[in-house]
Amino acid sequence: MGQFSWIAQDTERSISNITPQPVTMTDNKGNKWHEKDYEGYGVFGGKDFYQLLAEMNNVEGLTGDVDNDREFGIDLFFSADSGKPKKFIAPNLTEDAYAEWTDTIPKDCPDQGWVRYKLLPTVFEGGSELNVEDFVDEVDMESITTAATDAAFEEIERQLDGLDVPDDIRSQVFVEIWSWVERLMFRRTASNRQREC
Repeated sequence: MGQFSWIAQDTERSISNITPQPVTMTDNKGNKWHEKDYEGYGVFGGKDFYQLLAEMNNVEGLTGDVDNDREFGIDLFFSADSGKPKKFIAPNLTEDAYAEWTDTIPKDCPDQGWVRYKLLPTVFEGGSELNVEDFVDEVDMESITTAATDAAFEEIERQLDGLDVPDDIRSQVFVEIWSWVERLMFRRTASNRQREC
């Protein structure tokens, strides 16, 4: 099963499995499926987006089996020539649970659900380009996320010391790392809660 992500049609925000927000999928008959913790696989409130797409368009060969019908929906969605209008109706994906269905097709998220944050500045030091993300990529997130909050702060500082991060971007690098740590800790907590249920 592949990862799928779209842009919410009412807010223009990525429907992300990293920083999930409630999303509602609505069909042309007004049926709604509410999802609080989208996992990235095209399922909203227990209903598969592509299976619903196939059902809404009365695709021939539907059996009611999710895996079978999902394949028909994926084929329909991706068979249209790029650049040409798609000739089918599709479920709507909105953050507003009360939004009415409209005859529009949700756009794919170009970042595949990875939330795009404001680009961090590039700094020039001694004629060479230093980018905040370059330092973030060098950090061992596992050792940070397994530590308690206070220890995590100390671990980030320790690792930044080892990377020789320039003082003028150190705080930006720290904030970027901490935002990733929070997302990873959130996903771990949610995953642990699901196992307990």
